Amino acid sequence: MRLTLVGALTALTIMPVNAGEELDSANFLLPYCKTAVAKASPSTFLEGLCVGKIVTAAQIAELIFRPGRRIAKDEFKCLEVPDGVANSELIRVVIKYVEATPERMHKPLHVLALDAFFDAWPCKK
Repeated sequence: MRLTLVGALTALTIMPVNAGEELDSANFLLPYCKTAVAKASPSTFLEGLCVGKIVTAAQIAELIFRPGRRIAKDEFKCLEVPDGVANSELIRVVIKYVEATPERMHKPLHVLALDAFFDAWPCKK
């Protein structure tokens, strides 16, 4: 346990980060997302962090915003991610959205992921 803690703290101290850059921003994580989607599976902590943020955002969005599951049906947007969408496709949708809105890259990746999902898969009215 102690060795794991020391290793984690060491990794955090040697991680290259631009001064003032937020670790959860799309600006910081986007390169790791691109690398992760190019591989069969993430191989670094930051690639895994990107994948985890995007997949978790999709799962939470599905629980809240899918038709029939929304908390307040008239007050929230509606989202219908097609069944069986692969994690790699979720990541590609987010990458495409973030690259199309570079002025928002300072925002947290999971926030932009939700916006990307609403843009890609709005409910059919």
